[in-house]
Amino acid sequence: MASTGEDRPDMTEQKELIEAMPGPVESAVRSHMFAGESLLVAVGTDMLRDGMFGPGWFIATDRRLLAYDEDSADGIVQTSLADIRGLERRELPGCFQLQAITSDRAVTLAWYSGARCEPFDRAIAAVRPLIEEVAEEDETVQAGSVHKREGLICESCGKPIPRRVGVCPDCLDKRRLLLRLLRRIKPYRIPALAALLLLLLLTVVEMSQPLLIRILVDDVIPNGDLALFAWVIAGIVAIYAFGSLFTGMRSFLMAWFGQKVVYDLRAEL
Repeated sequence: MASTGEDRPDMTEQKELIEAMPGPVESAVRSHMFAGESLLVAVGTDMLRDGMFGPGWFIATDRRLLAYDEDSADGIVQTSLADIRGLERRELPGCFQLQAITSDRAVTLAWYSGARCEPFDRAIAAVRPLIEEVAEEDETVQAGSVHKREGLICESCGKPIPRRVGVCPDCLDKRRLLLRLLRRIKPYRIPALAALLLLLLLTVVEMSQPLLIRILVDDVIPNGDLALFAWVIAGIVAIYAFGSLFTGMRSFLMAWFGQKVVYDLRAEL
């Protein structure tokens, strides 16, 4: 892979980008490198790729990006620069996630806390020109191919579009999708309205129980009114009975017309 001197960091910057790795880590990384492959970036992190705290490393060569968790059973994860379409840093509450965006997925390379922001920012700045350089070479080679990169990457967010879905799940208009689903229940609007009415009745019934409890505590117990006590107990029993009845009827209706909608969708497909 040809590279210009302007794209690569100078010797001073490169030394800052390669932190001293423990012996076992360096041995494991070197064992995965090919002959003639150059180590460009080695940055330690304080979190594992599963988001837990622990020692890990982010490594970049002139051919690949690698991730190594010292306490992880799967060891090294590697992704070729030729497969990477971008490098994304996601800022999350209290930490950061570094992902390599490929044509069909996002590969988590590192998690790190705010204490490691500065070295990772330098590493990301050094790696992105390498990815762009390889991407330009790949576009030149793939010119005229039917496998267009733009068709696999979402134009809005830049994330890969899953092949099995065909659209970007993060940019999908949820409201339009919900309206389309609501139109599906139009033939079953009477059971749907009945289920909604049962839900309202169930809410009213359940809200009546605190009122009976108040009467029991404020009126029945202080005054020893056994007649009122019987009515309160009967009311509580009725609330549980009607609540169970309304819940069962609503569950039946929801399951019935839900399965009908699923059946209609399958029949159309």
